[in-house]
Amino acid sequence: MTTENRQLAIVTAGALPEGWTAEGLCEVMLSAQIEQYRFASEFEAVLARHEGDEGLALFPSVDELIERGVELFALASAFEHGLTGEGFAGLLSSMDVDTLNGALANFVEHAESVAANPDPVDRILCRHGECGNC
Repeated sequence: MTTENRQLAIVTAGALPEGWTAEGLCEVMLSAQIEQYRFASEFEAVLARHEGDEGLALFPSVDELIERGVELFALASAFEHGLTGEGFAGLLSSMDVDTLNGALANFVEHAESVAANPDPVDRILCRHGECGNC
């Protein structure tokens, strides 16, 4: 069992590693998930680790995103539901933070809605409360 798996097992059992808070652990896990989308390819990610990420990263580091006020949970959820690193970089450059956070939440809500009701007509009926399986 790797260290990461042990930590995950500890967290799911309700105990935290010594010196960790639940918030800190959650932030680290979200940061690791977001970092996967920061570079266009694995080659660029490796190159950035060895030579610095100047110009290689699609968007700023998680620490800088936190400073700007980006909601990490919404961002990680959006990536999980199909947002690409390139797509996020475009959103980040064209929106203020409040609008961006709202757009990320809408992206996730829509993706979950499509997963629950793939047929657009059923989705609209459910949104208006007129479908039997809502």
